[in-house]
Amino acid sequence: EETKNRVLAGELSPIAYYTEKYQYSLRRLSNLTGLSKRTIRKHFKSEVFAKTDSMTLELYAQAFKVTVEQILKPF
Repeated sequence: EETKNRVLAGELSPIAYYTEKYQYSLRRLSNLTGLSKRTIRKHFKSEVFAKTDSMTLELYAQAFKVTVEQILKPF
């Protein structure tokens, strides 16, 4: 709930929300996406996430088994 509120406030990105929702560790998400843990941590910041390319969004969508639209607008 706290993470959801922080995403709505613009403090965190939807990636942080989905990571917590699905209870993925950074290691697990890194293995699923092929992205480094450092890159994923950067994408937790909303200002960095806003610049994420469509290919990376697709990787996240596949990892969380949702659509890219759901990644962009989780609520």
